Amino acid sequence: MLEAESFNQYLKTATPDNKQSFHLKSAFLDRLEIRENVYLQRIHYLEELLEKSNQKLVKRKDRIMVKVDKSYKQLVTDEIEYIEAFGDYVKIFINNKYFLVSASLKRIEPMLHSDDFVRVHRSTIVNKKFIRELIPHFNGEYIIKLSTGASLKWSRGYRETALDFMNEFLIG
Repeated sequence: MLEAESFNQYLKTATPDNKQSFHLKSAFLDRLEIRENVYLQRIHYLEELLEKSNQKLVKRKDRIMVKVDKSYKQLVTDEIEYIEAFGDYVKIFINNKYFLVSASLKRIEPMLHSDDFVRVHRSTIVNKKFIRELIPHFNGEYIIKLSTGASLKWSRGYRETALDFMNEFLIG
């Protein structure tokens, strides 16, 4: 830091009379201007990328349209109890029935409201409003009891989301 300050003082004293210093100052200022232009171009590029990525964000929906067999069904996301991976498909459970959909959890998850749904396992997403009970299981896992009577496992890999969920509703 001290060297930079002394160099700046040196450059300030550079005059056309002192040719070596003057040329050093002009070369330094040219390099500084080039660097500034490079950084401005990078910032502009990053701003464009950010704008493009914001346009590509998936909007979370209150309803999703899924292809089931040969027809399309519109599902209200509030009615979805949970979604479970099933090979190359997912099972979307509503009213103790399920729809088998050709999609991945990774594709469906961004469409769901994160305030309403929570990932509990690498193969399961649950609607928070259907969770009635969490029973501690061994190794930091939990058994989830849903209001529909279904039981699911909250794996220890998603323990942090379990603690966040409990803290969100914990009294006392």
